[in-house]
Amino acid sequence: MQEFDFNKLWIFQENQTYETVESLDALFERTQTFLTKIQKKYADKTVLLVTHGGVCIPIRAILEGPFQKSENLYNFMIDNCEIKKYDL
Repeated sequence: MQEFDFNKLWIFQENQTYETVESLDALFERTQTFLTKIQKKYADKTVLLVTHGGVCIPIRAILEGPFQKSENLYNFMIDNCEIKKYDL
């Protein structure tokens, strides 16, 4: 089994996969699907989304992008209890 490397996990080009960790591609796909559903279902409404840091990374990368597949997406991490506001 491959040793877990948290830094490489957040770089698409590294294509790191682990037995017990969702792939970066799967996480981004799931997050994009969720954001699209929220935009359609709650158009013209205010939505409060509370989540952990791991999901904040793809949310920020998708909404604030574009991002480079070679970039370390951990740079999109937010501080503990940080608040972000987006108009979609």
